[in-house]
Amino acid sequence: MTVNGPFTTAAASLLRLLPDNTTGFSTFTSAGSFTNNGTIELTSVNAGYGSILAVSGSNTLTNAAGGTITSLVGAGGPRTIDAQLNNLGTVTLSQPLTLSHASAAHTNSGTIDASAADFALTQSGTNPSFTNTGTVTIGAGHFWTINGGTLNQNAGSIGGAGTLSLNNMTASFATNFSNATTALVASGVTFNGRAR
Repeated sequence: MTVNGPFTTAAASLLRLLPDNTTGFSTFTSAGSFTNNGTIELTSVNAGYGSILAVSGSNTLTNAAGGTITSLVGAGGPRTIDAQLNNLGTVTLSQPLTLSHASAAHTNSGTIDASAADFALTQSGTNPSFTNTGTVTIGAGHFWTINGGTLNQNAGSIGGAGTLSLNNMTASFATNFSNATTALVASGVTFNGRAR
């Protein structure tokens, strides 16, 4: 499904991406900016096909304060957000989720809860970045993997008993980060700031 132009959901709304064995992948695309004030669920039934939430070009997917985006286990399969994300609300992972959009400047001032599943951030294109001033929690046995671009840890926290895995990128920490609780794996990374 594609929506042409800006799109805004109401606070009590539910948008569920639910592929099955008749439709294959389920993709919702907004050709303009998309502001979520309600609930978005990425899930699947039967064959474990993937769900994709997309916002075209340089437009932004804003998960407003009070908005929720949830990656549900369903019948398995991939869950993907193909958009420049501005998260002020809550993103919860029960099934692994990939955030990937070329030349995006992602921001998180809300909560990303990866306590129960892996979170993959793939950054490409021109000056891609992820700036965190909120909370990112990585659960035991799980990974937040960032490939390429820049991570700006400006405020808030990145924590949990899981692993932060950084690859071929720049990581700038304005806050303290310790691997005493959250494991850190790095390859081809330039560090600035307080990571230790």
